Amino acid sequence: MLLDNRVTLPGQIETLSSSYRTTKPFPHLIIDGLFSMESLEELFNEIVLMPNHNWMHHNEDRLEQFNSRSAAGLDEAGFQRTALVHSATFKYFLSALTGIWNLLPDAHLEGGGYKVMPPGGTQTCMLVEIPIV
Repeated sequence: MLLDNRVTLPGQIETLSSSYRTTKPFPHLIIDGLFSMESLEELFNEIVLMPNHNWMHHNEDRLEQFNSRSAAGLDEAGFQRTALVHSATFKYFLSALTGIWNLLPDAHLEGGGYKVMPPGGTQTCMLVEIPIV
């Protein structure tokens, strides 16, 4: 497989891509179990051990969550997960899935790091249309 057992897909990439493109009301895909429970537990263990001064609380119109101050403070599991999702292989996987090629991640991880949604926290989406000129 393309990602060498780093992620688990519930089907063939072609089937997932077709599902992504035809899901309503807009193209999207939910993949339960994409990452192993063991790797998620490693991330969880890093997050709960972070000192309070490393967290910022955001409580705004469309968002309530806690963010770690910087991606520079990621421990090993966080670093490995970030390296995976920023890898050329993972970007190729996303492009094959979505049909969107030449994806460029944020090289500086602006706003990167851990995110924790408290009980009752919110995160709403808004549609932004960018005109192509």
